[in-house]
Amino acid sequence: MDREVLISIINRGRIRFIPVRRCFLCNEYVGYKFVRMCDGSMIPVFSSGCRCCGINNGTLSERTWDEVLDLVKTVQNKPMNERTEEDEFILNSLI
Repeated sequence: MDREVLISIINRGRIRFIPVRRCFLCNEYVGYKFVRMCDGSMIPVFSSGCRCCGINNGTLSERTWDEVLDLVKTVQNKPMNERTEEDEFILNSLI
């Protein structure tokens, strides 16, 4: 997968969120979200915390497409026996 394919999948609305880990207090996912800007473009942001329990107040920070692509490639290259629930979620979203 390359950057253009990933952006195309996200722009079509097939992926709205990529989980990275779970909040240690409430067990909700924390990870990448994709925000549509006023000009119609999408940008990746990382949620550094969870909104529901107030940890970091769900702070969002802008990230690069290359960072998101690196995460996806890492998951794709993991052996089956090392994949986590989050990894499977990401892979299933790409199908």
